[in-house]
Amino acid sequence: METFKIGITGTRSGMNVDQLESFRERMESFARPLELHHGDCVGVDIEAAEIATGLGIQTVCHPPVDQRLRAHHKSDVILEQKTHFARNRDIVDMCDILFVIPFQTSHSSRGGTWYTHDYAVKKNVPVEIFFPMSSIVEQLMKQGR
Repeated sequence: METFKIGITGTRSGMNVDQLESFRERMESFARPLELHHGDCVGVDIEAAEIATGLGIQTVCHPPVDQRLRAHHKSDVILEQKTHFARNRDIVDMCDILFVIPFQTSHSSRGGTWYTHDYAVKKNVPVEIFFPMSSIVEQLMKQGR
């Protein structure tokens, strides 16, 4: 059976409880060999890589040249360092689906998470977004819905 490659991009703030639970459940739902491609930064990248490692999923690290937010995950494969945007494009180019785990509930024109999302859409790579559900509920309550 061919390995299914999942790319991950997300906020350096990390996943909230809803996102962590949804991500873990989604990773457990696959019935074939998996490979997780991550950018090795603090926040979502390291959380996703640790979950994948705990589930016995092979991890592939696409490390950034800029070391300030690097997490140094002990991945199964560590590729050459590249700029943030270059390595994000590599993640998309190597994956079968991109999981996007943003901090905000709407698309932003700033930051690597949405840049990577937009690149995946442009390249026709399927995208699955794990929005912060508790934030959506809070916004709906503020709007009186």
